[in-house]
Amino acid sequence: MAGTDCIIACNRERALSMCQAILLRRQRGIALVVVLWVVALLALMAVSQTAAVRNETLIVGNLVEAAQARAAAYAGLQLAIADLQKPLPARDMSTDAAFYTLHFGSSQLLISISDESGKVDINAAPGTLLDALLEASGVEPGRREALVAAILDWRDRDDLRRINGAEENDYRTAGLDYGPRNAPFQSLEELALVIGFDAQTYHAIADSLTIYSGSASINTAVAPASLLQALSALGDKGEAQPDAGDVGDSSTLSNPRSVSGGNVFSIYVEALLDSNVRERIEAVVRLVPTRANSPQRYELLRWREGVAPRLPPPEA
Repeated sequence: MAGTDCIIACNRERALSMCQAILLRRQRGIALVVVLWVVALLALMAVSQTAAVRNETLIVGNLVEAAQARAAAYAGLQLAIADLQKPLPARDMSTDAAFYTLHFGSSQLLISISDESGKVDINAAPGTLLDALLEASGVEPGRREALVAAILDWRDRDDLRRINGAEENDYRTAGLDYGPRNAPFQSLEELALVIGFDAQTYHAIADSLTIYSGSASINTAVAPASLLQALSALGDKGEAQPDAGDVGDSSTLSNPRSVSGGNVFSIYVEALLDSNVRERIEAVVRLVPTRANSPQRYELLRWREGVAPRLPPPEA
């Protein structure tokens, strides 16, 4: 009996040892699986962190390049202003919207200066000049008449509606919640609010317009080429031309830098880095009269960043 009990005890110990071995193997297998999962999660976290760092590095790099392009554009603006502060014969850039390419450090600058006296002042120009400008932009006759009348109704100080024009009731009928200012335009963008104007028409003529000259005529010696084409069309129709005093003689026309125009200028600058990052700014400055032998001062009238690109005219 004692022998049987001994055998049973031995078998029990052997079974217990086998169970412990099996459990140990299972625990090792579970531990291996857990370790593999932990390694996988750590690898995923490492990949995610690497991607995040790479994206942040790219973002910082883009911000740095954007800042460099902006600084280069600011430098181009200051170069243009410094040129305007020189005596007329000593200027290196004309003020007739011509384009100049300069290099500043590793960036390339495209600069254009426009004398505002060579543009059409939408607060002072007669209807014939506005009509010629719209005609040169391809606006059909019937629509031109309505747009010109609407411009004149917007800027005049009364509520009397011109033929084909628009006053308060016309804007309300068109579903607009505003009417004409019945006062001078405060900005060029305000022209887009005039009834009948769309974005295409506005952008087609915006570069030829100003609110700063205060003149009913233009200085053709510094006028952009597109505006001169409009004046040519106006002359072909036998209508009023700008005052003869604004045209200048042949000697001044042959050298735009010698033309004494107005004292308000719009400046366009585009800065291009080697990485093809660009920054465009546009500013309007007024040269302030100073005493003799005093440095030329200026005041900033308008400032815009990220403006639409302007392309130089194709070479002949």
